[in-house]
Amino acid sequence: MSAKRSSKKTLKGPPPRASGIARLAADADATEDEITQLIEKTRAEGRDIRSPLPWLRTCHENGDLQAMLVTLRAERGAAELQEWGNWREQQPKCPHGEAGGRELHPQSGEPICAICRHDARSIHIGHKEEVKA
Repeated sequence: MSAKRSSKKTLKGPPPRASGIARLAADADATEDEITQLIEKTRAEGRDIRSPLPWLRTCHENGDLQAMLVTLRAERGAAELQEWGNWREQQPKCPHGEAGGRELHPQSGEPICAICRHDARSIHIGHKEEVKA
């Protein structure tokens, strides 16, 4: 008996029928949304580029796309942090007068108010398990 060979090939990346945006996103380790945002940003900046997707693919081949993605992600992160700060200012004040002071910071996971943060740390320190020898 001979083993049957499969005629199917293993494909890397997106399926062959995927859009150009999906292929570029997969190649550049980006999301389709990020590639779309870069295209929109390129158009909004008024650059005279007739076909932004091929231009971005060339940027990827030249190594420039990664820098563009870093900038895009940093801008998005700053905007999200600003949005969070605006939301926090609308929250009730903690006992120490800090707006949203009891709210947890999205990056550290600790209370915003320094005094609330200190108190929270003190509570956790006081409840450490004793190490048995």
